[in-house]
Amino acid sequence: MSVELEPSDSTIKLKVVSYAPCKNESHWGSSCNCEKEVLETREDYRTNLCTAGWAGFVQANILNTAANPNIKDTGGTSRSLSANTAVSALTLIAGTGTAAASVADNALTTATAGASGNTTSLTISTATETGTSGSFTIVGTITNTSGGNINYAEVGLTITAATFVFLITHDVFTALTVSNNGTLQVTYTMTNS
Repeated sequence: MSVELEPSDSTIKLKVVSYAPCKNESHWGSSCNCEKEVLETREDYRTNLCTAGWAGFVQANILNTAANPNIKDTGGTSRSLSANTAVSALTLIAGTGTAAASVADNALTTATAGASGNTTSLTISTATETGTSGSFTIVGTITNTSGGNINYAEVGLTITAATFVFLITHDVFTALTVSNNGTLQVTYTMTNS
């Protein structure tokens, strides 16, 4: 018996929103729960662009077999992953690169440096399920503390295994300008049906 999986059975949708800085200047540079003005939104990007790193971690941690072939870390070094490789530090990263994303990518094209380019403070929702599908979301917010505007045009998720960091998703979109002390909120919705 053979089972065919359709590409539409699993989807990853991306929503990226830029917000104006908090109206309370004493909150600038820190996370707050104040309501902020939405400046621009990019959504319904059907990404499905998981990298070779994603595939390697599925092989190692879901299928309980060594990743084949080896995968590159964000520094470009080929690494082997044994079965049941412990992972930590899911991180949202952002950058300004506009080159098309590729499954072979192991890093963002032009990652934004420092706190204006990443966050490990992510919210992962409880998985919801119906009789035919299930989904969960990963949400993260990056605050621009660079002192100037940043034109974010790419985002990704990384994970750490041992001391090595691996890019597992990479998505490019029409740039969103985030002013100093403004925020970029990214939501990945992962659905399987």
